[in-house]
Amino acid sequence: MGKKYKETVKLTLFGRNDKLITDTTSIYSGYDRTLQTLTGGGVLSVNFTTGNFIAFTTAPNIYLSDASNKFNTSLISSLSTNYGKVRSVTVNVTPTNFTSAPTILFYGGAPVTNATGTAVLTGNSLTSITMTNYGVGYSSIPQIAWNGGGLMNITATMNGGNSIITSFTITTSPTFTTAPTILLYDGTNAITTTCTITTNAITSVTLPTFYNFVGPVTVYIVSGTGVGASLLTLTPNMGQSLNSVILPTTPYGAFIAAPTLSFNGGGVINITTTIILSDGSNYTTTTSTITNGIITAIATPAVNNNFTSTPVVSVSSPSLATITTTLNPFKYNIGDFSPYKNMKLLRFELNQELQSLRLAENAEIFWEFVRMPLLELMVLVIEPYV
Repeated sequence: MGKKYKETVKLTLFGRNDKLITDTTSIYSGYDRTLQTLTGGGVLSVNFTTGNFIAFTTAPNIYLSDASNKFNTSLISSLSTNYGKVRSVTVNVTPTNFTSAPTILFYGGAPVTNATGTAVLTGNSLTSITMTNYGVGYSSIPQIAWNGGGLMNITATMNGGNSIITSFTITTSPTFTTAPTILLYDGTNAITTTCTITTNAITSVTLPTFYNFVGPVTVYIVSGTGVGASLLTLTPNMGQSLNSVILPTTPYGAFIAAPTLSFNGGGVINITTTIILSDGSNYTTTTSTITNGIITAIATPAVNNNFTSTPVVSVSSPSLATITTTLNPFKYNIGDFSPYKNMKLLRFELNQELQSLRLAENAEIFWEFVRMPLLELMVLVIEPYV
């Protein structure tokens, strides 16, 4: 500035992008402050931590999506290499003269957790099995045994310590053309033995060579090993657990937070759900109506129902799987107005020559001359701050 004068000058320093927008200690405010988000990013991996409660018959279509990444192309999934769990039970042959529901027992298959179910009668016939636990980790197909129902009453007599069976009492027996397998179960040990049939009825049960029962033994008949007018035969229908999701690239997407996992297909519909709708450009969620475990209706989305093409419908539920996603961290830099109105005003007198002014990188300065004399040959040099 080539001319000396004495005037009052007000300087307003307006914005500094080396300060976070959430930094309340900054003396600067205004546009071009920096909002930084240090979490989020593409998905690097998908890990199953809990869940996997649903058994699939085929590998389902898997989607990772949310409002920030509206994917409608499915990821490839894989199922466990073993049978996983019991999805349901098919009633092949049922007697018509039950007087009560028989007790059902799944055994074999080396599961981590045994499946359980209850028999449902219609009139005097067993028409279905309601699964109360699908079981976990079956490496082979289990067998199903039954007792009671007014058609089978065989009891075991134990010694005083309930560790050895000393005899069997046969009160009621179904009719057979071939001898079934007899299962002895004490709540921990499941031991099989043989029986003898006379005139199509069980007349004796062979004492087992196992001598370490831990409690009273219940006697079951294993389904499917005999054929007769009052025989019950049941077949377990197996399914597999979701094992992995294959990402086409890593990182996948640019999620700010862990995305929602949803699926369709896989042979599974009896699941309490959140419905995900995405056409690749738009994304929303809605609810469904469940009747007897089956999705019977899907509600029209209340918001974001502005699709440009037919959306993919997929299902999200904790009973599908509970997952964790590993995100690739990255930084968002978003300029915005500061919410802190602490604009710094600098007033000083130019009683000397103003040679230079140093500013932080990308900062802005606004000059307001309260009283300005005639300036001649004025040149202002602003140097970046180092």
